[in-house]
Amino acid sequence: MDSGTPVGAISYIDHKSKTIGFFGYGLYIGRSVPDDNVICNYVRVSSTGVESDAMCLQSGRKLYRCECELWAPNMEIWRYLRECQADGWTIISVDIRKYRKKAMRLFENSLFRNLS
Repeated sequence: MDSGTPVGAISYIDHKSKTIGFFGYGLYIGRSVPDDNVICNYVRVSSTGVESDAMCLQSGRKLYRCECELWAPNMEIWRYLRECQADGWTIISVDIRKYRKKAMRLFENSLFRNLS
């Protein structure tokens, strides 16, 4: 994917409740090691040194692909969300700052559980 490509990002897809958490749209900005506040699968990704695709959301915040359930060019995400809404799904906006705070709390709690 070329830098500057418009992309969209979905946080989660809950088939049971027919709910989709949507991070938003933005521009692809390349690959980099995620910031220290990025937690994916209970791992602080920066400590691994592994790069992830990144986008700059329209809000100006950076989002990494490893934080998303689905990431694709804008039109693909737009079509997917439109089809889901037509089938009765609910789309919920997910704020990346709140998402990361929650992920960090879960990460820290898992560390304490593993130490005891």
